Amino acid sequence: MDPKPIFPLRLISLTDDTVREFSTLDEALGWLEIWDSDDPTYAEDALILDRYNRRVRLKIEGMRLLLLELYDPTPLSEEIIHQIVEQSRQRWQASRGKSFWARLWQWLTSFFKRK
Repeated sequence: MDPKPIFPLRLISLTDDTVREFSTLDEALGWLEIWDSDDPTYAEDALILDRYNRRVRLKIEGMRLLLLELYDPTPLSEEIIHQIVEQSRQRWQASRGKSFWARLWQWLTSFFKRK
């Protein structure tokens, strides 16, 4: 396997049911605009995988690519991906609770991610 990430890239939200696929680098740059997979804030929001389910390090500032590489050339199984997503979503739900403000935050977050 190639040691570089292979498109399409898949962004799996760890806070809701959003899954986004980027067929090209331009699509990823346009949708993410600012992203740093090494920053804990971003890492808690989404998992980014390449075509072979390998974790991707991605850093974007102002729609400019600064870094695109693999964390590890070993692919994750679908079962492991599912476990990571479910555990993260459960932690997020527990920390956010079911208050009005939490629901509003979730709605605003999903609204702005779609733009």
